[in-house]
Amino acid sequence: MKRSPLTIFLLFCVIISGSAQDNSSGIDKIHGVVLSENQTPVSGAVVTCINRSDSSVICWTVTDSTGAFVIEDTGGDFSNSILEISFLGYEKLQLMPQEGQIVATLQESSLELDAATVTASSATLRRKSGKFIYSPNIVETEGLDSYEMLRYTPLLRVEDNVVSILGKGASQIYINGRKPVMDDASLMEMLRSIPAGQIENIEIITTPGSAYKASTTGGIVNISMKKNQTQGLTGSASVTGSYNTERFTPRASLYLGYSKKKFNASASFSYSRYNTLNETDTYYSYGDTRTDILNSARTTDIATSINGNFNATYDFTPESTLGASLHIGGGEGKFESDIKTVTSSEQTGEKHSFSKERTRQPFERPKIGAAVYYNLKTDGNGSNLDLSANYSGSLDSSLGEMEYPYSIFKQNRSVESHGWEFMGKYEHDFEDESILEAGYEFNYTNIDYDFIRKDFNGVQYADNPDYSNNFIYDESINALYVTYDRMWTDALNTIIGVRAEHTHIKGNLRNTGEKFEHNYIDFFPQVSISLDLADGDHNLSLDFSQSIGRPFYNYLNPFKIWTSENTYTMGNPDVKPLKYTDIDFYYTMFGDYVFGAYYSHEADSYSEYAMDSGENTTVSSITNFGSCHNLSFYFNLNKSLFNGVWRLSANAEANYEIQNGSIEGRDAGYEYWYASAGIYNIFRISSARKITGRLSYAYYTPSRGIFWKSRNKHLLGISISKEFKFGGTLNLDCSNLLNYAPTRRYRSADYSSANYIHTNNITVQLKYTQSFGHSRVKGARDRSSSKMFSRFKN
Repeated sequence: MKRSPLTIFLLFCVIISGSAQDNSSGIDKIHGVVLSENQTPVSGAVVTCINRSDSSVICWTVTDSTGAFVIEDTGGDFSNSILEISFLGYEKLQLMPQEGQIVATLQESSLELDAATVTASSATLRRKSGKFIYSPNIVETEGLDSYEMLRYTPLLRVEDNVVSILGKGASQIYINGRKPVMDDASLMEMLRSIPAGQIENIEIITTPGSAYKASTTGGIVNISMKKNQTQGLTGSASVTGSYNTERFTPRASLYLGYSKKKFNASASFSYSRYNTLNETDTYYSYGDTRTDILNSARTTDIATSINGNFNATYDFTPESTLGASLHIGGGEGKFESDIKTVTSSEQTGEKHSFSKERTRQPFERPKIGAAVYYNLKTDGNGSNLDLSANYSGSLDSSLGEMEYPYSIFKQNRSVESHGWEFMGKYEHDFEDESILEAGYEFNYTNIDYDFIRKDFNGVQYADNPDYSNNFIYDESINALYVTYDRMWTDALNTIIGVRAEHTHIKGNLRNTGEKFEHNYIDFFPQVSISLDLADGDHNLSLDFSQSIGRPFYNYLNPFKIWTSENTYTMGNPDVKPLKYTDIDFYYTMFGDYVFGAYYSHEADSYSEYAMDSGENTTVSSITNFGSCHNLSFYFNLNKSLFNGVWRLSANAEANYEIQNGSIEGRDAGYEYWYASAGIYNIFRISSARKITGRLSYAYYTPSRGIFWKSRNKHLLGISISKEFKFGGTLNLDCSNLLNYAPTRRYRSADYSSANYIHTNNITVQLKYTQSFGHSRVKGARDRSSSKMFSRFKN
C-alpha cells in the first residue's frame, strides 16, 4: 500500500514525540548551551554548579565559542544542586539540572557605566562594507548539514545544488575564505557531509571587490568553519535515504575533526548513488514546412560517486600558519533514454518512429584537487602575507550508443582538464585601522575535448571523420589588484580598489584545422561606502563594481554535435566576454531587516538560443546579441520570536529587465517584470525533547529569456528533526510538496517548442546522524570560591 508523504511525516512525528521519556535516575552529567535572547551563542559565560544544602560550589566551567558547556566526572550526581549562569550584560540565571541538553536563554540587562548605558546585544545578521555576516545559533543548526543550513540562511536561496544571493543570481562558495579546488557537484557533497554545527558564520559577499576574480559575477558565500576547540577527535557519521522521481537514492557520509596543540585537521567522506527517472514530452513546430514533431522521452540516470576531502593547518608560531587541502573524488554512471517520435505534416501525414540512447560514464581516474597556503603575520596590528598554490585535474568520458530511425552510431566523448593557480597578497594594517592590500594572481587552464563518432554500416561500426574532432582549449589569466579600506570614524567606512586582468585564450580544432585566439586587458574598479547610524542599529551602504563574464570553453567550440534526430548543438568561437557594471544599495535595520536595490548593466551580452536551422531541425548555439539592463528591489526579514521558539526569515524580490539586440536578424529585445517571495521558519517544538521543525514556501512568477518563457513556480517544504541524548539526530525532510516541474516555451515567427515533465518530483528524505567525541570539562578539584573568578580579572 502506498503512503503519501504527509502520512509518512505524521507517523514520524508520533514516533519521535514518544521517544524521549523522563529518567528518574540520578544525574551524573550536565551539558547544554547558553544563548542570548535572539538565540545567538553566548561565549565565555560562567556556569556554576552549587550545592543546594550548603550553597558550596561543586564545580564550574565556561562556555565555548558555540555557547556549549559540559560538566561531568565529579564523583557523584547533580540531583541536589542548582545551576547558576552569568555573563556581563545579562541577568544572572538559575535553573535546575536535568538529563539531556539544557538550553539556557539569558535576558539582556542595562548597566550604568560612566553615565553611559551599555546594553548587551548580538545580532545574527550584521552588515559590513560589501557583505553581510550571518551567525547561525544552536537551534537553527540542529539536525542539519552545512548544505541544508544554506537553505535557511538569510539573503540566500538554494535550489538544485545552486546557491544564489538575493538579487544576484548564482553565487560561488568559499570555505574559510578560499575557493575549494573541486567541481560544484563534489563541493555540494562535501557540504552534505559536514554538520551545520561546525559553521562559525556565513559571509554573504554581495560585492566581492578587487581582491577576487573579476569573473565572480553572482557574489560569494564564504562559509567559515570552526576550529576544533578541544584536544582529540570529534566527528559525525550520517546515512540518508531519499525518494524522488519514483526512485530511491542512498547516501552516506563521515566527518572527522582533530586537534592537538598547534595542529588542526578535518576530513570528510561521502558516498552517493543517484537514481532518477524523467518522463518528458517536447513539442517542435516548424512554420516554414508546416511540420510538427512530438518527442516523448523516458530517461533514467544512475550515478555513483565517492568523494574524500582533507584539510589541515599547523601553527609554527602564533604568527605563521601552513595549511593544505586535498580533494579526491570519482564515480561512474549510466544514462538511458527511450524516445517515441510522432512527425506530422500536410505533405507526409503522420509518421511514428522510435529512438534510443545508451550512455555509460565509466570511472577513468580520480578527480584531484590540491591546495597549499602559508600565512605570516608581520606585526601586531593584523598585517599579513599570504601565499597559495592550487592544482586540479580530471578526466571524464562517456560512451554512447544511439539508434535513430535513419541512423545508428556510437559517439564517445573524453574531457581531460588541468588547472593551476598561484596567488600572493600582502595586507598592511595601519595604526588608524585603515588597511592597504595588494596582490598578484595567475590562473592557467588546459582542456582536451575529444569527440569520436562511429556509424554503423550494416555490418560494423566505422569511423566518421566528418562528425569527429579534437578541441584543445588554453586559457591563462594574469591579475594585479590593490584595495584600500579606511574607517574614517566609528560609523563611516570606505573601500576603494582596482583590478587589472590580462586574458589570453587559444582554441584549436585539430581535425579541421580551425583555430582562434583572443587577447584582451580589462580594468575593474570598486568603491564601497558604509555608514552606521544610531550606534549601529541602522546601516546604509552603497557599492559600485565591475566584473566580467567569460564564455565557457564549450561555448567557443564550433563543432556540430547531434543530440537527437532533429536537434544539434554548436558553439561560437567569436563570442566576446560580457562586462557587468553593478550598483548596490542596502539599508539594514537592527540586524533583522534588509532593504536593497540593485542595478546592473551588461555590455556585449551573450545568450544561448534555439531556433529552426532548416530541414525540420533545431540548432542550439550561443551569440552576443546586444545589451541588458536589470533593476532589482528586494527585502529580507530575519527575526527570532517568542524567546527563540520561532525563527522567521522571509524575503521578497522584484526585477525589471530590458534586453536590447538581435540574433540571426531576429529581434531579441524585450521588457519584462518578474518577482519572487519566500518564507522560511524554524520552530523549537520541544526544548526538553530536542525536537525542531522547519517550514518553507517560495513563489516565483514566470521568467523569460531570449525566445523562451517559463511558468510560475511554487516550492513547499517541511521537515522535523529529533536529537537524542546519546548524540544521534533523526531528520525527516519533505520538499517540493506541490510537485513543481520546470518547463520552457520557445516561440518565434516561424518556430516554437515546449517541454512538459510528467514525473513526480516530490522528494522525501530520511537522515540519521550520529555525533561522537565531545568537549570534556572535569569538575574543579579546588572547590573554594575565593579563586574562582581570578582568571577573569584585569
